Amino acid sequence: GDPAVPERVLARVEMLGDVCAIPFPLIRMLGVDSPAYRARVALVDHPEHGRSVCKIFRPGAMTYFNRELSARRLLADHPLVPRLLDHGPNWFLTPEYSDDGSHRLRRLPGLPRMEQLRPGATRALAEFARTLHDHGLFMLDLSPQNLMSDPDAGLKVLDLEFAMRYADFPGPRSEE
Repeated sequence: GDPAVPERVLARVEMLGDVCAIPFPLIRMLGVDSPAYRARVALVDHPEHGRSVCKIFRPGAMTYFNRELSARRLLADHPLVPRLLDHGPNWFLTPEYSDDGSHRLRRLPGLPRMEQLRPGATRALAEFARTLHDHGLFMLDLSPQNLMSDPDAGLKVLDLEFAMRYADFPGPRSEE
């Protein structure tokens, strides 16, 4: 065999470790029940922002990172979009929120991880979907698992990596 293989493999593993490393002191990992195919999420202690949530995208997932970063910037003024505190080449930082579950009405029997939302949350999401549409976007995955209700900040949509552009944007919907 090639005697340089271990050296090349080690260099690649070290590079992947550097790219995937959490860039701030770790408090704890979040979403540990998620498979983390594209990204990992951690509660970190940021030197400027304090306790914050850092989402780190893996190599090969930059399309998702760029899509989410673009959507967060475009929709930064929307109340359902968490504030973007900072970002790096494959990570971004948002405030830490606590979920009081006030957007949920009940779990749906027989459907794992599926929940019925309260009417106010449903109206807020309908308005959010319209805002997305007005910007030429749609959400491929806007589900209750991607929502959180913070007692102070309100309802938040946590995951925007599937904010997709219409192939042929129809333009903002007119008032009817």
